[in-house]
Amino acid sequence: MRKQTSSGKNEPRTIVSALKVAAIVAAIVAAAAAIVLIWPEWWKTLPRAFQRDATDRFLRVAHVVYVGGTMGSLAGAIVLGVSFKKWKGKRARRPFLKIGALCGSILLSAIALEAGSAAWLRWRSVLSTGLVARMPKRLERGDEKTIRLTVIGESSARGFPYQNRLSIGEIVAWKLQEALPKRKVEVQVLAEAGATLGDMCGKLAELKHRPDALIIYSGHNEFQARFSWGRSVRKDSGRGFLAMSASPFCRLILEARERNAIDAPPERSEVRRLVDWPVCSDWEYEEVLTNFRRSLETIVVDCEAQGILPILIIPPSNDAGFEPSRSVLPETDSIESRREVERLFKIARASEGEGEPSKSLELYRRLSKRWPMFAEAHYRRARLLERVGRLEEANREYILARDCDALPLRCPSPFQDIYREVAAKHDCILIDGPKELRERSPTGVLDYQMFHDEHHPTLLGHSGLAEAVLRGLRARRAFGWTSGELPKVVAGDCAKRFKIDAATWISVCEQSRIVHEFLALYRYDPLERLAWAARFQRGRRDLEAGKAVEEIEVPGLGGECPKLGR
Repeated sequence: MRKQTSSGKNEPRTIVSALKVAAIVAAIVAAAAAIVLIWPEWWKTLPRAFQRDATDRFLRVAHVVYVGGTMGSLAGAIVLGVSFKKWKGKRARRPFLKIGALCGSILLSAIALEAGSAAWLRWRSVLSTGLVARMPKRLERGDEKTIRLTVIGESSARGFPYQNRLSIGEIVAWKLQEALPKRKVEVQVLAEAGATLGDMCGKLAELKHRPDALIIYSGHNEFQARFSWGRSVRKDSGRGFLAMSASPFCRLILEARERNAIDAPPERSEVRRLVDWPVCSDWEYEEVLTNFRRSLETIVVDCEAQGILPILIIPPSNDAGFEPSRSVLPETDSIESRREVERLFKIARASEGEGEPSKSLELYRRLSKRWPMFAEAHYRRARLLERVGRLEEANREYILARDCDALPLRCPSPFQDIYREVAAKHDCILIDGPKELRERSPTGVLDYQMFHDEHHPTLLGHSGLAEAVLRGLRARRAFGWTSGELPKVVAGDCAKRFKIDAATWISVCEQSRIVHEFLALYRYDPLERLAWAARFQRGRRDLEAGKAVEEIEVPGLGGECPKLGR
């Protein structure tokens, strides 16, 4: 009877407990549903600045809580293990057993989280290099009379700032159709703004039909799409950064913060200096370079297996017109060396203003010889060499300035060399973009005649690269192209064909202005970039006032006619 009574008394408690558990489960399910169904759409409506700040705060708190909780649990487990024998009796040990169980569960959870994060990082590395996200092995061929071109890459391959109007792939398809009128030519542009070559591997994995040729034009975004532009890897913070990166989960948090801050303008308190710090460490640079090589190699190997003709375009950039964003010294150099560089550079700059190019050239030469990775000295020397007509030397210095830029917004030479290495090993068409545009440039250097900003080609640049692709196809006799002359690609004809009207030129000027104003925030001396922003703004206003594009004093607008230089 007592047991039954006791059981009867416990039934209400059991029911209440079950209801509590059910309520908790229901709340969790409702919260999860709200997060999955409602949160993403609601979150998109918030201002980007608020999203960025809230996400960064959450990640900071998660990082501190995780590190603090893990280290505290480890310390607590050690202390309890050492002092456990001193406490005699079950009652005395019971609180410590509970604390020990809590510390143990936290540590086990941390171990599981670290193992899962390490596995994900490894899997993501495989994905980014295209070793998993590869082309389907059996793609449908389609109509034999149709020539299919596919373009992968970044915003330059997409046609920025002419997107939705023209791109290199569309120009090639247009002229190829004229050369082979009996066949139909189709082009599919998979390139995306801000995409890396690894991102394009995922795009290729979604292909449904096999293209006849694949145009690959990528390399400018490998750093700017991974690291926030305001990031600095300083000598005094290197050890702490490596320690945090040693934990796979902490590395994921740090990378998430980097991606979240990519479009963030620098803080007002953050002032860039002439002698700056790099945006990434040496080992991070090598990791990006290795992934790029693997991705390109994988894409080309898949093309060979499928019978697709790969067309590799080495990405050109505005080497002469666009200053390096960050100039750095070796990490081992002292503060005194940094001050000495600043002193000598100021003297050289002052000599430029005094009309003494020979003195400035010698000072910049000394700076470059003693500190060969200091980008600003290479760039200023190249400007002077160009001014006195020594273009070959100037181009070499411009390339060194671009490659030494510690905030790489333009494809560096090691990445360009990967294109050459892959093309030498496989059956490809290789287009040396910098060489092609340098020969086509009215000034003999890669400047604003060929680019609207740091690397997006002008109409003259797009037409030059497209003509080089057509030349490669004609020389190879691809698609049965055995007769007829090589078609010339004229920028003015492209403007007519793709209806590049006044409204388009206004949009080009406005987008170029925005890019320059944004990039001016990341340089120690923003005056020249701001001057270009003002120039594009004046061009937009003149176009809106009814001026013809040929009358606008902005290089790169219109057809083949050179405009006012720098």
